[in-house]
This record gives sequence, C-alpha cells and structure tokens, in this order.
Amino acid sequence: MKAYKKAVAVSDWVKARNFREELNALTHQFWLQQETLLKAEQKAFTLLKDELTRTLE
Repeated sequence: MKAYKKAVAVSDWVKARNFREELNALTHQFWLQQETLLKAEQKAFTLLKDELTRTLE
C-alpha cells in the first residue's frame, strides 16, 4: 500500500510538472502574440498619422 501511495504521489507530481510546463509555454505564446499585436497597432497608428499629416498639408 505504501508503494502504491508513493507511485500515486509521483504520478501527481509529474502531472503537475507537465501542466506547469504547458502553462508556461502558453503564457510565452500569449505574450509573443501581444507583442505582435502591439507592433501592428503602432504601425497602423503611424500610417494613420502620416495620412493625416499629408491631408493637412
């Protein structure tokens, strides 16, 4: 029974570690996407600003 409990504890630890690694990977992917969106927004803002500047000239 003691060996079974230890095996279950190890299994739970491995599951928790795998979950943590997957969560870290998803978090990293999320922040990369946020960075890409920010760059796209900055580019769109710059294009809009340039267009408005040309219109006002």
